[in-house]
Amino acid sequence: MGMDKEAMTSPGESKIEMILGNRFMKWSSRGEMMGQQVESLMILGFDKRIKKFTIYGFDTMGTYAVSAQGEQDPENGIITFEGTNFEPAFNKEMRYQMRFNTNQKDKIDFAVLFESPDGKELLPVVQVSGTRTQ
Repeated sequence: MGMDKEAMTSPGESKIEMILGNRFMKWSSRGEMMGQQVESLMILGFDKRIKKFTIYGFDTMGTYAVSAQGEQDPENGIITFEGTNFEPAFNKEMRYQMRFNTNQKDKIDFAVLFESPDGKELLPVVQVSGTRTQ
């Protein structure tokens, strides 16, 4: 809740499965954030028309969806998705990134970064780390 604050952690569960002929990945999660139950759903894929990875995300913290597209770094396997969203609190369109590390077996690292109010940097807001249990 601010760069000068200590990070909050909370447990959660995710289910990841391939859908639509193994062309898309469906990632459903459930956990707790700031004392309330949160559910999220993301669909990740690769758009052959534009040759970019795509992500569509929804969660119960907000009443809107986000989408972004990006490329994978061939050296570290990280897909960096980039998008913009109108932010009513600042009355402007703001940038965000989602970073998904695909280079780890049985482990997930996913981060969401939002543009700072002054527009000079992207700040980490959410970090999800998980390990396969099944």
